[in-house]
Amino acid sequence: MTSWMSGLLGRKHNRPLDDLSVVSMFSDLELRVDLKERLLPCGHLGYWLSLYWYSSEKREWLDIGILHQSDLGRMITLLQEAHAYLKDL
Repeated sequence: MTSWMSGLLGRKHNRPLDDLSVVSMFSDLELRVDLKERLLPCGHLGYWLSLYWYSSEKREWLDIGILHQSDLGRMITLLQEAHAYLKDL
């Protein structure tokens, strides 16, 4: 009975991030972002961004990070700050 109720309530949010549905994919040469969704405990969908870099030496996509949708704006700001700093070197 408990497993039936868990299925009914949508306990799919316990899946690992690698097991999420890819909603969209964005790429630019050797950089790629997979937008993934997961059902949250509250019943709403949450979104994560999996970041990848293509290694031509290894001939595979390497995982370089994961961001939750709520962190995206702050990460963009940090990357812009790092970019501005590097331009001044």
